[in-house]
Amino acid sequence: GLDQYNIKSSVDLSLNNFVAGSFFIPELADMDKDGDFDLLLSGIIPESDPDTPIDQLPIFMYAKNVGTVTQPSFLGWYQNPYGLATSIDQPQMSVVGDIDNDNDNDILSVTTLDTFTVFKFLPNIPQSDGRPWFQPAVVSPFGLPAANQSEIILLPTLVDIDADGDLDLFFVQEL
Repeated sequence: GLDQYNIKSSVDLSLNNFVAGSFFIPELADMDKDGDFDLLLSGIIPESDPDTPIDQLPIFMYAKNVGTVTQPSFLGWYQNPYGLATSIDQPQMSVVGDIDNDNDNDILSVTTLDTFTVFKFLPNIPQSDGRPWFQPAVVSPFGLPAANQSEIILLPTLVDIDADGDLDLFFVQEL
């Protein structure tokens, strides 16, 4: 027979729910190099200040796993931690992985600048205790494409598909 999934809500994981209108892309990764998976979300929350011209704020949300690998328990939410506040100026869809092969977790985001959808690489320079510290974003690194007004790039994912020791990028591109 097939095993059944055990579905848990954010409350089951000791995490507060978000306000209606929030939208996030989740990433599970060992962000602080302590051997368990932490939770990093990239997305938007509704702006609560009616005097602000924007109606949605781009944001990263982070929850540290203070439990174990088999019994996770999360401490959070923290907004734009580890230097991410300097790189969050537009809504982003982000993935985590060791993009530059230096044995840490970096972030690769898809975002819109002016009228172009671009990739942003946020390199991680880990602190002495293993916690990440993200540097300002590099736009369209490694020769990655930018999409013009009539194109859309969505849902990036990273995997070593050819088993050569580095991560390969896959994404949806609508022309």
